Amino acid sequence: MRPHINLYRVRYTNPVLACGTHLIGQPLLVYINADDLRCVRAFLADGTELGVLEAQGAWRVVPHNLKLRQEILKLHGDRRARPLDSNPIEAYIQAKLAEARKTRKAASDLAQAMRMLTAAPVVRVPPGPVTLAEIAAPPTSLAGVQNAETTPPASVRPRKLTIGTGQVF
Repeated sequence: MRPHINLYRVRYTNPVLACGTHLIGQPLLVYINADDLRCVRAFLADGTELGVLEAQGAWRVVPHNLKLRQEILKLHGDRRARPLDSNPIEAYIQAKLAEARKTRKAASDLAQAMRMLTAAPVVRVPPGPVTLAEIAAPPTSLAGVQNAETTPPASVRPRKLTIGTGQVF
């Protein structure tokens, strides 16, 4: 089996990761856009970017957020007991549509899912980490913008963050 990552029970990979058998067992930093989980951005522990990892199967087709994916996976229960349909998002909508005629909760869930799907963002790729140089020195002239586009970006260094007390998601 080729190298990949599993994120919320969906396999993500790209050609760089798929060919990098030396990366098996290595920790990765993954940046996600919780409003669109079709793709994520991955970095090695030393800050080297692996690129954009795309979800496999039908999960890469329809834009969906984290809450909708969790609802779909909760509806399907244990994946070993029942395999997910070819398009799990469409199957979820059809199931909620059938239940909506009977219960208000299902109708509310269906309306919320439809709002999430229609309000999906256009940008697929989550932004990577912001470097201090980008924050401290924004370009002041048009010539500075042209030079910034022609120079290669510096390697990205991940920052270790601490989670304080309080509510954690």
